[in-house]
Amino acid sequence: MTGAITRMDEACLAVMDRLAAEADGGLLQGVQVSYGVADLGLKSVYGGSARFDQQSAIAEQPGVLNLERIVYTIYIRCVRRPACDVRDTDADAVAVKTVIAQIFSRNPKLAGDMTWIGVSNGYRDYSRNELETVSVHSLDLLIEAYVSWGV
Repeated sequence: MTGAITRMDEACLAVMDRLAAEADGGLLQGVQVSYGVADLGLKSVYGGSARFDQQSAIAEQPGVLNLERIVYTIYIRCVRRPACDVRDTDADAVAVKTVIAQIFSRNPKLAGDMTWIGVSNGYRDYSRNELETVSVHSLDLLIEAYVSWGV
């Protein structure tokens, strides 16, 4: 808990740091992890938009302690060259999503007192041309934290 008005940015960094650590010889080995869209590899995870809402955890004094719910969108992008059936790249993305769920289920604590709650939403899309097939899946990660800004 800090004196900041939100912990959203801290939560986004914590998520990407955890995933990057797993890409460096861990469960996501072979997957490129980037805070933003960068030079993407054949399998990559990168951060997207984030939003939050807050509710007072102490009714008598609003702002003293707030429960913050953060939704952070991450993207899983999988490419195959030469082009293939989209089922193959979708299967690659599903495998990466499964590993991400394992990582946060195994240890839901983020940056101290923040907690990964689960996934609130997601979507998937693909593109295919004569050279490659690309699947992009998103996950809206739900994170809870406490924040105090009214003191």
